[in-house]
Amino acid sequence: MLRAQLERIRRDGLATTSEEMSIGACSLAVPVERSSDGRVVAAIGVVVSTLKRDRQRLLGALQVAARGIGRLA
Repeated sequence: MLRAQLERIRRDGLATTSEEMSIGACSLAVPVERSSDGRVVAAIGVVVSTLKRDRQRLLGALQVAARGIGRLA
């Protein structure tokens, strides 16, 4: 099960949770890739009360932040 989840996360380029740790808490995370070689060196994520309405906006913001961090890595 964990192996399949990790494969999906690698394929999709994002990880999500929905109430896995706390009732009402959802999370979204993306990898931070080093711009010089594309190697994943970290991840950045947010925890919110719901992903239904803001998922695409949050995903876009996380991807922009991850690219910026990747340039510094």
